[in-house]
Amino acid sequence: MEYLLDNKEDLMDKEIGDIGPHLSLKEKVYRHIKSLILEGKLKQKRKLREVELSEAMKISRAPIREALNMLEKSVLLRS
Repeated sequence: MEYLLDNKEDLMDKEIGDIGPHLSLKEKVYRHIKSLILEGKLKQKRKLREVELSEAMKISRAPIREALNMLEKSVLLRS
């Protein structure tokens, strides 16, 4: 499925650094976006854009791209 963020502020509900300090940035982003999907904070039928996510989360696009690929493989997202 494709998702649209309801509210960009939801991306920063918690600092990415607070999510499992021992995890890679890719894994932190994956878990954060996954929790937004499962909590219903993302609307279906629109694309998540790497650039928008990168700007909102204040991190580079590479870990976001990797996390989105992981979510796609886990069947939570569709490209």
